[in-house]
Amino acid sequence: MYSALSAKMVIAVVLLAVVPALVSAQTSDTGEPLVIGCVSQTYTPSDAMEAGAYANGELCGQSCYDNAAGPFHYAVWEYVEDDVNRCQCSNVSPATNDFVQGPESTGTCTLTTQSVFYATSSTYTNEGCQSSTSATGAISVASPEVCLSACRLYTYAFFSITSSSTLVCACGDATNVGPVPAFCSAQDSWLALRHTANAAVAGPTGFVRRQMEEKRRKEEKAKRENRWCPAGLTACKVPGDELAFECLDVADELESCGGCMNGDFGSDKISFGVDCSALPGIAPGGVTCTKGLCQAYACETGYDLASNSTCLMLL
Repeated sequence: MYSALSAKMVIAVVLLAVVPALVSAQTSDTGEPLVIGCVSQTYTPSDAMEAGAYANGELCGQSCYDNAAGPFHYAVWEYVEDDVNRCQCSNVSPATNDFVQGPESTGTCTLTTQSVFYATSSTYTNEGCQSSTSATGAISVASPEVCLSACRLYTYAFFSITSSSTLVCACGDATNVGPVPAFCSAQDSWLALRHTANAAVAGPTGFVRRQMEEKRRKEEKAKRENRWCPAGLTACKVPGDELAFECLDVADELESCGGCMNGDFGSDKISFGVDCSALPGIAPGGVTCTKGLCQAYACETGYDLASNSTCLMLL
């Protein structure tokens, strides 16, 4: 299927599978996992996140796309005979020498020794390699993203790696697909990717739902916090008067650093504020509150300024 020679074309498929959502906005598609190539079962992405066990690679890809920590761009599915299959999510594509040749030119892998590498969601389908294309205007490109940008309004993007290892790109339609299939490992063969012109992958349902919920939560939190004070300030209780409060920026308030010392006004919330000036060993005027943390820069006699900006008693 894919040899080291065709690995650059494999990478092209990876990037094409991901970027359409960024460059096209006219039509949206739910997208499907797309087989990109085969990797050794010893391959593990540098940012791999274990997603669990899935019966097939498509379910693995869908899970990685709709994962709570995602969406992830890629998935690696490993079939383990008489054991639990393995699914890893990643945003890092394999290096060209990580791809290995499969048993056919149609995208299958030898599951006993190889794992399947997916783009987790794509509008594209891989139609294999042809020995030629009649698409005109082929140009040398520095990266697959450049070709995608040029071909996004077309139904086909064609890639070829020449004998001089140059990546060549052409755009076209079904009439430009070469008549003779060719193994993708062959030099000067053309890898054909097809999608609906100007299509884009819609956001994953679970991911969008989580994003909306997070937005709603932040808006409600902001409303609560800004009920009494302007945005960015916190209403803090004033000791001795249940109806009094003061608006403080607890991110840099020296005597209420990180939170209200006496509690939040209108709330029973336990406060974690600190009076930086009252900390032991701090020299008068020798401390600030920065981003909610006390930062000492001068200590009293008998104390030493530590590397974490605190004053430690000398032994």
